[in-house]
Amino acid sequence: PWLSIPYQDRVKQQEISRRYGVRGIPALVILDAMSGQIVASTEQSRNEVAHACQRGDDGIEAMLRLWLDRISDDSKELMSMLEMSCEDDGAADGDEKASVERAAEHFYLIRNLKEDARKKLEPFDARAKVKEVFTKLVGKGEVPNSAAARAIQLVGDMHQ
Repeated sequence: PWLSIPYQDRVKQQEISRRYGVRGIPALVILDAMSGQIVASTEQSRNEVAHACQRGDDGIEAMLRLWLDRISDDSKELMSMLEMSCEDDGAADGDEKASVERAAEHFYLIRNLKEDARKKLEPFDARAKVKEVFTKLVGKGEVPNSAAARAIQLVGDMHQ
């Protein structure tokens, strides 16, 4: 959640460094947004980003998939339930087209659609979107470690 910590805030910097094992700058720690649990430590993320960048797009996609797969099932389920609770189901008003359009963006709503409408939809591919955003950020000169963290955050914000 912190892109950077002001140098003057030494107490917070030390607390975060201890909590997440940060020993230097730059550091990337991947966290489960719901539980706060570490998905990839500083050492893991540094090694995984370095290997992924050497393998190109496929490597970056595999790294992001690995990070997403490490998030706990409880967190995935909770996030899905929270997202569903925020949706206005147009099907209640008889507006099947609106429901199909919303479900195209939010795959977890597919179960609320009629069978024929459900078949027309594909789930939102968060991995592909994160990869796309990551590639753009790196293309603009952003450091891969920070680009990976920022891409995940941006896609998560977009998908909420």
